[in-house]
Amino acid sequence: MNKAQNTELAETVKTAMQKSANNGGSMATLRRSDIGSILEYMKPQIAQALPDYVKADQIIQMAVTLADRTPAIKECSPESFVGAVMQASILGFRPVAALGECYFVPYKNNSNGKKEIQFQIGYKGYLSLARKSGEIKSLYAEVVREGDAFDYELGLERKLVHKPSGKTDAEITHAYAVAHYQNGGFNFMVLSRSEIEGYRKRSPAQTTSPSGAWKSDYDLMAKKTAIRRIAPYLPVSIERLQSAAATDGAVIKPQDFLQDQSGELQEINNIEEAEVIDTPSEAEAAPKQEPQPTEPEIANPMFEAPKGKK
Repeated sequence: MNKAQNTELAETVKTAMQKSANNGGSMATLRRSDIGSILEYMKPQIAQALPDYVKADQIIQMAVTLADRTPAIKECSPESFVGAVMQASILGFRPVAALGECYFVPYKNNSNGKKEIQFQIGYKGYLSLARKSGEIKSLYAEVVREGDAFDYELGLERKLVHKPSGKTDAEITHAYAVAHYQNGGFNFMVLSRSEIEGYRKRSPAQTTSPSGAWKSDYDLMAKKTAIRRIAPYLPVSIERLQSAAATDGAVIKPQDFLQDQSGELQEINNIEEAEVIDTPSEAEAAPKQEPQPTEPEIANPMFEAPKGKK
Protein backbone atom coordinates (compact mmCIF):
# COMPACT_ATOMS: atom_id res chain seq x y z
CA MET A 1 0.00 0.00 0.00
CA ASN A 2 1.49 3.36 -1.03
CA LYS A 3 1.39 6.54 1.04
CA ALA A 4 -1.65 8.01 -0.77
CA GLN A 5 -3.63 4.81 -0.27
CA ASN A 6 -2.61 4.67 3.38
CA THR A 7 -3.72 8.27 3.89
CA GLU A 8 -7.07 7.54 2.25
CA LEU A 9 -7.55 4.43 4.41
CA ALA A 10 -6.68 6.43 7.52
CA GLU A 11 -9.40 8.96 6.66
CA THR A 12 -11.90 6.13 6.12
CA VAL A 13 -11.02 4.68 9.52
CA LYS A 14 -11.24 8.11 11.15
CA THR A 15 -14.74 8.55 9.72
CA ALA A 16 -15.76 5.08 10.95
CA MET A 17 -14.40 5.79 14.43
CA GLN A 18 -16.29 9.10 14.54
CA LYS A 19 -19.46 7.28 13.46
CA SER A 20 -18.88 4.85 16.33
CA ALA A 21 -18.32 7.70 18.80
CA ASN A 22 -21.56 9.34 17.70
CA ASN A 23 -23.39 6.11 18.53
CA GLY A 24 -22.09 5.69 22.06
CA GLY A 25 -18.79 4.11 21.06
CA SER A 26 -20.20 0.87 19.61
CA MET A 27 -19.92 -0.77 16.18
CA ALA A 28 -23.71 -1.04 15.80
CA THR A 29 -23.92 1.56 13.02
CA LEU A 30 -20.73 0.46 11.26
CA ARG A 31 -21.07 -1.36 7.99
CA ARG A 32 -19.15 -4.52 7.17
CA SER A 33 -16.85 -2.41 5.00
CA ASP A 34 -16.20 0.00 7.90
CA ILE A 35 -15.07 -2.83 10.19
CA GLY A 36 -13.00 -4.26 7.34
CA SER A 37 -11.27 -0.91 6.84
CA ILE A 38 -10.44 -0.61 10.54
CA LEU A 39 -8.83 -4.04 10.55
CA GLU A 40 -7.13 -3.40 7.21
CA TYR A 41 -5.49 -0.32 8.72
CA MET A 42 -4.13 -2.48 11.55
CA LYS A 43 -3.03 -5.19 9.10
CA PRO A 44 0.74 -4.54 9.49
CA GLN A 45 0.53 -5.24 13.24
CA ILE A 46 -1.75 -8.22 12.71
CA ALA A 47 0.52 -9.70 10.01
CA GLN A 48 3.66 -9.18 12.09
CA ALA A 49 2.18 -11.13 14.97
CA LEU A 50 0.88 -14.08 12.95
CA PRO A 51 2.69 -17.42 12.60
CA ASP A 52 3.64 -18.37 9.03
CA TYR A 53 0.74 -20.75 8.54
CA VAL A 54 -1.93 -18.08 9.10
CA LYS A 55 -2.43 -15.15 6.72
CA ALA A 56 -3.54 -11.69 7.82
CA ASP A 57 -6.20 -11.46 5.11
CA GLN A 58 -7.76 -14.69 6.40
CA ILE A 59 -7.86 -13.41 9.98
CA ILE A 60 -9.39 -10.10 8.89
CA GLN A 61 -12.05 -11.86 6.80
CA MET A 62 -12.93 -14.20 9.67
CA ALA A 63 -13.09 -11.33 12.17
CA VAL A 64 -15.30 -9.19 9.91
CA THR A 65 -17.64 -12.14 9.40
CA LEU A 66 -17.75 -12.81 13.15
CA ALA A 67 -18.77 -9.21 13.86
CA ASP A 68 -21.21 -9.11 10.96
CA ARG A 69 -23.01 -12.24 12.12
CA THR A 70 -22.98 -11.53 15.86
CA PRO A 71 -25.19 -8.57 16.88
CA ALA A 72 -23.89 -8.65 20.46
CA ILE A 73 -20.32 -8.12 19.25
CA LYS A 74 -21.38 -5.16 17.07
CA GLU A 75 -22.71 -3.50 20.21
CA CYS A 76 -19.15 -3.41 21.59
CA SER A 77 -16.39 -0.85 21.07
CA PRO A 78 -14.23 -1.14 17.94
CA GLU A 79 -11.09 -0.64 20.04
CA SER A 80 -11.74 -3.74 22.17
CA PHE A 81 -12.70 -5.72 19.04
CA VAL A 82 -9.45 -4.83 17.28
CA GLY A 83 -7.48 -5.62 20.45
CA ALA A 84 -9.08 -9.07 20.63
CA VAL A 85 -8.31 -9.71 16.95
CA MET A 86 -4.68 -8.70 17.45
CA GLN A 87 -4.27 -10.90 20.52
CA ALA A 88 -5.83 -13.85 18.69
CA SER A 89 -3.33 -13.23 15.89
CA ILE A 90 -0.37 -13.22 18.26
CA LEU A 91 -1.42 -16.60 19.61
CA GLY A 92 -2.12 -18.02 16.14
CA PHE A 93 -5.83 -18.46 16.86
CA ARG A 94 -8.57 -18.01 14.28
CA PRO A 95 -11.52 -15.91 15.53
CA VAL A 96 -14.11 -18.60 14.88
CA ALA A 97 -16.01 -19.70 17.99
CA ALA A 98 -16.75 -23.16 16.58
CA LEU A 99 -13.04 -24.01 16.59
CA GLY A 100 -12.87 -23.58 20.36
CA GLU A 101 -9.49 -21.81 20.28
CA CYS A 102 -10.68 -18.42 21.50
CA TYR A 103 -13.87 -16.47 22.12
CA PHE A 104 -14.85 -12.81 21.83
CA VAL A 105 -17.20 -12.28 24.76
CA PRO A 106 -19.33 -9.09 24.96
CA TYR A 107 -19.13 -7.50 28.40
CA LYS A 108 -20.55 -4.29 29.85
CA ASN A 109 -17.93 -1.95 31.29
CA ASN A 110 -19.63 -0.57 34.38
CA SER A 111 -17.17 2.33 34.61
CA ASN A 112 -18.31 3.92 31.35
CA GLY A 113 -21.51 2.07 30.47
CA LYS A 114 -20.04 0.78 27.20
CA LYS A 115 -19.89 -2.80 26.00
CA GLU A 116 -16.45 -4.19 25.28
CA ILE A 117 -14.97 -7.47 24.10
CA GLN A 118 -13.31 -9.77 26.59
CA PHE A 119 -10.74 -11.97 24.88
CA GLN A 120 -11.07 -15.50 26.23
CA ILE A 121 -8.95 -18.51 25.37
CA GLY A 122 -10.71 -21.81 24.88
CA TYR A 123 -9.61 -25.18 26.21
CA LYS A 124 -8.50 -26.22 22.71
CA GLY A 125 -6.52 -23.00 22.44
CA TYR A 126 -4.43 -23.87 25.48
CA LEU A 127 -3.79 -27.38 24.16
CA SER A 128 -2.73 -25.93 20.81
CA LEU A 129 -0.23 -23.58 22.47
CA ALA A 130 1.20 -26.42 24.53
CA ARG A 131 1.75 -28.61 21.47
CA LYS A 132 3.57 -25.80 19.66
CA SER A 133 5.91 -25.04 22.56
CA GLY A 134 8.23 -28.01 22.00
CA GLU A 135 8.80 -28.27 25.76
CA ILE A 136 5.69 -30.25 26.64
CA LYS A 137 5.14 -33.85 25.64
CA SER A 138 1.49 -33.75 26.63
CA LEU A 139 -0.89 -31.43 28.44
CA TYR A 140 -4.42 -32.40 29.36
CA ALA A 141 -7.13 -31.73 31.89
CA GLU A 142 -10.00 -33.73 33.33
CA VAL A 143 -12.93 -33.23 35.66
CA VAL A 144 -13.70 -35.48 38.62
CA ARG A 145 -17.32 -36.36 39.32
CA GLU A 146 -19.15 -37.72 42.33
CA GLY A 147 -18.64 -41.49 42.48
CA ASP A 148 -15.18 -41.39 40.85
CA ALA A 149 -12.22 -42.89 42.71
CA PHE A 150 -9.90 -39.93 43.08
CA ASP A 151 -6.83 -39.33 45.20
CA TYR A 152 -3.69 -37.24 45.00
CA GLU A 153 -0.61 -36.52 47.09
CA LEU A 154 1.78 -33.59 47.09
CA GLY A 155 5.24 -33.32 48.61
CA LEU A 156 8.34 -35.20 47.48
CA GLU A 157 6.45 -38.14 46.00
CA ARG A 158 3.66 -36.50 44.07
CA LYS A 159 0.99 -38.73 42.61
CA LEU A 160 -2.52 -38.51 41.20
CA VAL A 161 -4.98 -41.36 40.74
CA HIS A 162 -8.34 -40.98 39.01
CA LYS A 163 -10.67 -43.83 38.13
CA PRO A 164 -13.93 -42.51 36.59
CA SER A 165 -17.15 -44.23 37.57
CA GLY A 166 -18.67 -43.65 34.15
CA LYS A 167 -21.43 -41.38 35.49
CA THR A 168 -20.99 -38.50 33.08
CA ASP A 169 -23.98 -36.60 34.48
CA ALA A 170 -22.78 -36.68 38.11
CA GLU A 171 -21.79 -33.44 39.82
CA ILE A 172 -18.24 -32.19 39.27
CA THR A 173 -16.14 -32.18 42.46
CA HIS A 174 -12.68 -31.34 41.12
CA ALA A 175 -10.77 -30.46 37.98
CA TYR A 176 -7.10 -31.09 37.35
CA ALA A 177 -4.46 -30.44 34.71
CA VAL A 178 -1.40 -32.60 34.03
CA ALA A 179 1.70 -31.64 32.08
CA HIS A 180 4.34 -34.15 30.97
CA TYR A 181 7.63 -32.62 29.85
CA GLN A 182 9.92 -33.78 27.08
CA ASN A 183 12.67 -34.39 29.66
CA GLY A 184 10.51 -36.91 31.52
CA GLY A 185 9.31 -34.67 34.32
CA PHE A 186 5.71 -33.85 35.10
CA ASN A 187 3.51 -31.54 37.09
CA PHE A 188 -0.17 -31.33 37.96
CA MET A 189 -2.65 -28.89 39.44
CA VAL A 190 -5.84 -29.89 41.26
CA LEU A 191 -8.75 -27.53 41.90
CA SER A 192 -11.69 -28.27 44.17
CA ARG A 193 -15.22 -27.33 43.13
CA SER A 194 -15.13 -24.34 45.46
CA GLU A 195 -11.86 -23.17 43.90
CA ILE A 196 -13.31 -23.53 40.41
CA GLU A 197 -16.32 -21.49 41.47
CA GLY A 198 -14.05 -18.87 43.01
CA TYR A 199 -12.22 -18.37 39.72
CA ARG A 200 -15.50 -18.34 37.77
CA LYS A 201 -16.97 -15.64 40.00
CA ARG A 202 -14.02 -13.34 39.43
CA SER A 203 -15.81 -12.30 36.27
CA PRO A 204 -18.58 -9.76 37.00
CA ALA A 205 -20.79 -11.60 34.52
CA GLN A 206 -20.46 -14.79 36.60
CA THR A 207 -21.08 -13.54 40.14
CA THR A 208 -24.26 -15.60 40.55
CA SER A 209 -25.27 -18.73 38.66
CA PRO A 210 -23.23 -19.91 35.67
CA SER A 211 -24.06 -18.25 32.34
CA GLY A 212 -22.70 -18.37 28.81
CA ALA A 213 -20.03 -21.01 28.30
CA TRP A 214 -20.00 -21.77 32.02
CA LYS A 215 -23.65 -22.80 31.71
CA SER A 216 -23.42 -24.75 28.44
CA ASP A 217 -19.93 -26.27 28.89
CA TYR A 218 -19.09 -26.17 32.58
CA ASP A 219 -16.78 -29.18 32.29
CA LEU A 220 -14.69 -27.60 29.52
CA MET A 221 -14.48 -24.30 31.38
CA ALA A 222 -13.40 -26.13 34.53
CA LYS A 223 -10.69 -27.94 32.55
CA LYS A 224 -9.55 -24.66 31.02
CA THR A 225 -9.36 -23.10 34.46
CA ALA A 226 -7.13 -25.92 35.68
CA ILE A 227 -4.79 -25.44 32.70
CA ARG A 228 -4.75 -21.70 33.26
CA ARG A 229 -3.74 -22.23 36.88
CA ILE A 230 -0.91 -24.62 36.02
CA ALA A 231 0.51 -22.35 33.29
CA PRO A 232 2.70 -20.20 35.62
CA TYR A 233 4.42 -23.36 36.89
CA LEU A 234 5.40 -24.68 33.46
CA PRO A 235 8.98 -24.21 32.16
CA VAL A 236 9.84 -20.53 31.79
CA SER A 237 10.74 -21.09 28.13
CA ILE A 238 7.04 -21.59 27.35
CA GLU A 239 6.50 -17.84 27.19
CA ARG A 240 3.61 -17.81 24.75
CA LEU A 241 1.51 -20.21 26.83
CA GLN A 242 2.21 -18.23 30.00
CA SER A 243 1.50 -14.86 28.39
CA ALA A 244 -1.73 -16.29 27.00
CA ALA A 245 -2.83 -17.28 30.49
CA ALA A 246 -2.01 -13.77 31.71
CA THR A 247 -4.30 -12.10 29.15
CA ASP A 248 -7.12 -14.65 29.21
CA GLY A 249 -10.33 -12.83 30.09
CA ALA A 250 -8.92 -9.33 29.57
CA VAL A 251 -10.25 -6.42 27.56
CA ILE A 252 -7.37 -5.56 25.23
CA LYS A 253 -7.16 -2.44 23.07
CA PRO A 254 -4.77 -1.42 20.27
CA GLN A 255 -2.89 0.98 22.55
CA ASP A 256 -1.98 -1.96 24.80
CA PHE A 257 0.33 -3.20 22.03
CA LEU A 258 3.78 -1.80 21.33
CA GLN A 259 3.57 0.84 18.64
CA ASP A 260 6.50 -0.51 16.59
CA GLN A 261 4.39 -2.83 14.40
CA SER A 262 5.92 -5.82 16.16
CA GLY A 263 2.51 -7.04 17.27
CA GLU A 264 3.84 -7.56 20.80
CA LEU A 265 1.59 -6.84 23.76
CA GLN A 266 2.94 -4.51 26.40
CA GLU A 267 3.18 -5.89 29.92
CA ILE A 268 -0.14 -5.36 31.65
CA ASN A 269 0.06 -5.77 35.40
CA ASN A 270 -2.92 -7.05 37.40
CA ILE A 271 -4.42 -8.47 34.20
CA GLU A 272 -6.67 -10.78 36.21
CA GLU A 273 -8.35 -7.72 37.68
CA ALA A 274 -9.00 -6.57 34.11
CA GLU A 275 -12.06 -8.81 34.20
CA VAL A 276 -13.48 -6.30 36.68
CA ILE A 277 -13.31 -3.27 34.44
CA ASP A 278 -13.24 -0.47 37.01
CA THR A 279 -9.81 1.08 36.54
CA PRO A 280 -7.53 1.26 33.48
CA SER A 281 -4.59 -1.07 33.20
CA GLU A 282 -1.11 0.36 33.59
CA ALA A 283 -0.66 0.06 29.84
CA GLU A 284 -3.65 2.33 29.31
CA ALA A 285 -2.73 4.77 32.09
CA ALA A 286 0.95 5.14 31.23
CA PRO A 287 2.03 7.83 28.74
CA LYS A 288 2.25 6.39 25.24
CA GLN A 289 5.59 6.44 23.46
CA GLU A 290 5.34 7.87 19.99
CA PRO A 291 6.82 5.75 17.16
CA GLN A 292 9.70 7.18 15.17
CA PRO A 293 8.59 6.96 11.51
CA THR A 294 11.01 7.20 8.63
CA GLU A 295 8.42 9.24 6.70
CA PRO A 296 6.02 11.96 7.86
CA GLU A 297 3.64 10.24 10.24
CA ILE A 298 -0.01 9.68 9.46
CA ALA A 299 -2.03 9.95 12.65
CA ASN A 300 -3.41 6.56 13.64
CA PRO A 301 -7.18 7.01 13.93
CA MET A 302 -7.37 4.04 16.30
CA PHE A 303 -5.47 6.04 18.94
CA GLU A 304 -7.24 9.36 18.47
CA ALA A 305 -10.14 10.34 20.68
CA PRO A 306 -13.15 10.88 18.38
CA LYS A 307 -15.43 13.73 19.30
CA GLY A 308 -18.56 12.39 20.94
CA LYS A 309 -21.99 13.38 19.81
CA LYS A 310 -23.30 16.35 21.75
